[in-house]
Amino acid sequence: MPVTPRQVEVKGRKYHRQEKIFIPEWNQEVVCAPYDDHWIYATKMPWQSAYMCTCGSAAVVVGAGAKAMLICLHHATFGKHTTGGDRCV
Repeated sequence: MPVTPRQVEVKGRKYHRQEKIFIPEWNQEVVCAPYDDHWIYATKMPWQSAYMCTCGSAAVVVGAGAKAMLICLHHATFGKHTTGGDRCV
């Protein structure tokens, strides 16, 4: 999965980096964690989590209301992305 600062392509579909993602179930936008080399995106793939990190991990929402944030599950659990380090470069 090639990663660029603003775009990722997964199985032929392009996703763009966004500061916030709208979550329809909550009818609100949620801020995405500001990682340097990875970012969160909403996927349209039925076999994946609805929200993913460009490192390949699922993304999850922490907090609630105005303080809600989408974060990388692997980074939150292990302190690094699935690329094996804190940075992918």
